[in-house]
This record gives sequence, C-alpha cells and structure tokens, in this order.
Amino acid sequence: MSQVPESRGLHPELSTMTAVFSFGVSGLARYLSHAELMRVFQRAAVRAGWPLQFSEGFNPRPRLSLPFPKPVGVETEADLAQIRLYRRPDLADPGSLADSLQRQLPAGIVIEKAWIMPVKGCYQPVLAQYQLFLSDHRELERIRSRAHFILQQGCILLDRPMRPGQRRVDVRPFLDRIDLNECICVQYRIIDGATIRVSEVMQLLEVDLEDLARPIRRRAVQWVLSAGRKVDIAQ
Repeated sequence: MSQVPESRGLHPELSTMTAVFSFGVSGLARYLSHAELMRVFQRAAVRAGWPLQFSEGFNPRPRLSLPFPKPVGVETEADLAQIRLYRRPDLADPGSLADSLQRQLPAGIVIEKAWIMPVKGCYQPVLAQYQLFLSDHRELERIRSRAHFILQQGCILLDRPMRPGQRRVDVRPFLDRIDLNECICVQYRIIDGATIRVSEVMQLLEVDLEDLARPIRRRAVQWVLSAGRKVDIAQ
C-alpha cells in the first residue's frame, strides 16, 4: 500500500504561500503539450519534497497552474508556473526553491527566476511576442509589405476550427505590431483569455514551417497580477 504524502491532508492551521517560477522551454521539451507540461511540473514539485497544497476530491492534485498554455512545438521565454505550498522556514528563499525545482526538471525546461507572490491572486498574460526566423532573408521585404497591409486592416476575419465545426473570428484586435529585422517579431495582445494563434499569424504572413530556420519562439510576455499591477518578467 502506497504511503499518502502528509501534504495531501487538510491543514487548516497552516498558512500557505504561492511560489512563482519564470521558466523557458526549448529543445525537445517544446513538443510537450500543455497537459504534459503540467504533469512534468507536478511530478517535479512532488519529487522536490515540498509541502504541497492539494486539491480536494477523489483525485487530489497539487495546486499548480501554468496560466499561459504553450502551443506545441513552440519554444518559450518568461513563461510562468504558480505552485501553492504550505509555509516552511526552509522554503522562504526563492533562489533555493528555484534550484530545488530545477534539479527535478527534464532537459529543455529551465527555471529563470523565482519569487513568492506578495498578495493572493494569479498572474494573467496581456501581451507577448512571437519570433519567426526565416531561412531565406530575401523573403523579408515581401513579408514586410504583407505585414504593412495586415496592420492597415480594421477587421481580419479567419475561420477557426472549433468543436464541432468552425467559427469566424476577428483576429485584428489581437495584433499590436509586426517588426522585421533579423527575424519577424509579432507582438500580440491577450484579451480576456483570447488571442491570435501562432498558426493564424503564419497564415496571415504567408509563411510556412518549411520557411523557418529554427523553432518559433514566444517571448517578452507581459503579465498582470489580479491586483492590477503589470509585471514584465523579461526585464
């Protein structure tokens, strides 16, 4: 019979805290789905031996969230994981927490920094960037012209596959700007949890995966704490 970790019980007399980890995903780890990445962090937190707060019910799980689901195949920077813990003196140092979690994570997932959330709440993304690196830089001028045309539009309707069928969505409100230098940098908004998909970005720019020299990267995420304070993790 397996032993149930002490942290799975209810501890109403103990105070809790939320540890927040900024992390990046690269290499083969970029092929993990959101659900798989959640399980990776859950197992890493359990192996780290932390006093985790678990959900209630028949299938208790660590109270952990990744508030910005990552598209499969896309690398990320400044992503966030939030883990709910019971307070313990040896867990007060964010640097030690980051090192402890990093030791349990697979290759390709790197903890960038850690901190204890100062107030109750959760982080939500409001702005981010996709970077697309072209194999042939001669295509940049064509795409620059295409980007200029896109941003001049007041409405951009795309058919988005849904279950069942599909739905027509105006993606123009999500597009903030498109810059072209060494790569294509598309800055986009997240509005009430909705945003433009990376496949839709590529469709609009008329770029295929075969045109890219390296994996797509999501970076420069700007976060808002539920209390209303903006936090740029990349800085």
